[in-house]
Amino acid sequence: MDNELGRVVDALPGLVWSALPDGQADFLNQRWCEYTGFGLDQASGRGWHAAIHPDDLPALLERWEAIVASEEPGELEARMRRSDGSHRWFHLRASPLRNASGHVVKWCGVNTDIEDRRQAEASLRAFENRYRSIVDGLPAIVTLLTPDGHVEHANRHMLEYLGTRLEDMRQRAVGQAFHPDDRPEVLARWSHSAETGEPYDFEARLQRFDGVYRWFHTRGLPLRDSDGRIFLWYFLQTDIDDRKRAEGLLGGERALLEMVARGEPRQDVLDALCRLVEGAAGGCYCSVVLADARGARAEHGAAPSLPAT
Repeated sequence: MDNELGRVVDALPGLVWSALPDGQADFLNQRWCEYTGFGLDQASGRGWHAAIHPDDLPALLERWEAIVASEEPGELEARMRRSDGSHRWFHLRASPLRNASGHVVKWCGVNTDIEDRRQAEASLRAFENRYRSIVDGLPAIVTLLTPDGHVEHANRHMLEYLGTRLEDMRQRAVGQAFHPDDRPEVLARWSHSAETGEPYDFEARLQRFDGVYRWFHTRGLPLRDSDGRIFLWYFLQTDIDDRKRAEGLLGGERALLEMVARGEPRQDVLDALCRLVEGAAGGCYCSVVLADARGARAEHGAAPSLPAT
C-alpha cells in the first residue's frame, strides 16, 4: 500500500483490515495494531485470532467462515483485547472486493468500537428489569397505553386478574374488559383524555378471568417527552369493590330506615330489603318468610324477584 493511501487508511476512525480470499488477514492499519499491541507480522494470517476474547472466538470464526464461503458482505460482534489486557466490544463489517470477472480477490473490513453502546443497552435492560420488578410488586393493577390506546405493558397483577398473556392483551380493543353498562362512559372519558391530555379518573366494573365483575378506581396520567409530547399513558387501577359494596349496603340500610320512618307499607319495605340483599350478594334471589312470636306459624313476606306461584 503506497504511503499516501496508507496515511488515509490509518486516519480512518476504525480498525481497518483486509484479508485474502480464504479469509486470512494480509493487512491491518496502524489503529488496529496500536489498539491490540500486535505488530503486522504477528497479526497476519490467523494471528489476529489472539486479539479476540476466547469466549467469542469460536462463534466469530464460524460466522467468518460462513461469510467467506458466501462471498457476500457480513457483520459480526465480538470483544477485542486491548493492549492493556482489557476487552471492548466491536462491530466487525466485511465486504468482498471483486475483479472484473466477479471473483473475490480480497476482503476489506472495519471494526468499530461499540462498547459504550453495549453498556448503555445493558444499563437500559437492567433499568427495565428493575422497573418491571417494582411495578409487578405494586398491590394494584398497572397498565401502560400508547397515545392511540394500544397496550404497551401490563403488570403481573393485571395479567393474572384477566387470566391472559401480554401478547393477547395487546390484541384487545380498548375497554373490552369493562362491564357493558360502564363501557360507553369508560371509552368517552378515555377519548377526552387522549384528545386533551387531561388526567383520566373514573370508577367502573372490570371483568375477572372467571367472569366476575369487580369495581375498580382507574387513574391515568400522561407521560411526556422533553418537548411536552405525550408518548405514554400510565394507568393505576385500584380494587374498590369491597368499599362500593359497603357503601351500597349503608345507603340501602338508610333508605330502609327512612321507609319505615315514613310509615310505608310493610310489603314495600320487605321488597326493598330483598332487593338490597340481592344487590349486595350478587347472583342470588332473596325471599322473606314471616313467623309469629312462638315460631308456630309462618307466612310469605316478600320475594320480588321470584315467580309469584
